[in-house]
This record gives sequence, C-alpha cells and structure tokens, in this order.
Amino acid sequence: MYEQQNVKKACSFCVSDLHLITMLLPHLNKKVKEKEKFITILEKDLTEQVKLVLEKLVLNNKDKEDLLNINWNNKSIFKFELIQKEINEVCEDNDKLNIIVNGTKEYIEKVNKVLDNNIINHKVEIINCYDITKLDDDIKYILRTHDIILNTSGEKEISEVFEGYEKRKYA
Repeated sequence: MYEQQNVKKACSFCVSDLHLITMLLPHLNKKVKEKEKFITILEKDLTEQVKLVLEKLVLNNKDKEDLLNINWNNKSIFKFELIQKEINEVCEDNDKLNIIVNGTKEYIEKVNKVLDNNIINHKVEIINCYDITKLDDDIKYILRTHDIILNTSGEKEISEVFEGYEKRKYA
C-alpha cells in the first residue's frame, strides 16, 4: 500500500475487455469533466473495444471524443523514466492524475512496483483492473493492497462491495 498521502489505489475486477470498458467509461467521463488527467498502462491495446462501446453509448460527441482521446494503446515497457516523461507531458503540478493499469496479475504487479519505487509529484489515483477469471485465490491479497474498489456503480469502499470484509492492518 502507498505510504504517500497523495496516492490512492483502487482495484477493479472484470470478466472481459468489453466489461472493463463498460465499467470504466462512466467513471472516466466524470473525471474528464472534472478536468482530471489520464495515463493508461495497458498490456494489450483496447482502442477497438473503446470505439465499439462508445458507438453504443448515448453521450454527446465531445464526451465521446474526450474518452477516445485517452491513450488506449498497450505499453510493454516498465521503465519509470518513460512513465515519468508521459506524466510530465500530460500533467502540470496541481493536476489530479489517474493511472489506469490493466493486464495480467503479473503485469499489474510489475507496473505497480515501478510506480511504488518512485516518487510521483501529483495527486494520483491508480486504478488496477484485474481479469477476475484468471485470479484464483488472489482476491483477498488484492483487496488488502488497495484503498477502494471501482465497479459499475463507481468508487466504493471495499466493505460496501464485499459484505463482511474487514481490512486487516499488517506491520
């Protein structure tokens, strides 16, 4: 978990790429309207899935364009210098930054290690998006290492989504 007060970590679970996009777009649309910035770190390209979902949504053209302008291309590079360069290009010091990470559990862990080991000088929300069909017994660990959960109804406390869940404090 992040020690930095300016970093919040959210987890999200999906069953397919289309489900992921369907879940993310309303949240991202709200954040775009609040003038927040986005960086995606994706194991595979999601551009076509985003276009497909946006075609079916009832949104004005500006909102659709803003959502499509988020970089939905894949990134196979874990070098912090490149991520930091993109952050600096996208954000000014007082911007709220959302980093969307999607891929296998291993990919997400590698990306988070790069982010964990480096200071980011922005208010950041990292949204780690997991394919639930490939997680086995890792859900408890994932919940324990995140602050909130993002689902189709928005950001929620983990205990709101997983009834009876209580976050344990680990030393």
